Amino acid sequence: MKRWLFIVCLISSACSSIRVQYDYDRGTDYSNYNTYNYYPDMQTGLNELDTKRLLRAMDSVLQTKGIQFSEEADFLINIE
Repeated sequence: MKRWLFIVCLISSACSSIRVQYDYDRGTDYSNYNTYNYYPDMQTGLNELDTKRLLRAMDSVLQTKGIQFSEEADFLINIE
């Protein structure tokens, strides 16, 4: 019985979701922000290949929402 309980607990813990933390001002009207860029000294904690993959995925999602990459951005993104 203990063995089955252990297996169930092990499987349940393997199915946990990824935790995402974000911080933003709920009182800000973000519909006025149309361009973005990344902080220049961003420390993602990932290797170079994974960082590039993450940034490409972010670019893809933001562009589908109509937000464009720009050197003079309305807002900056920091990934830690």
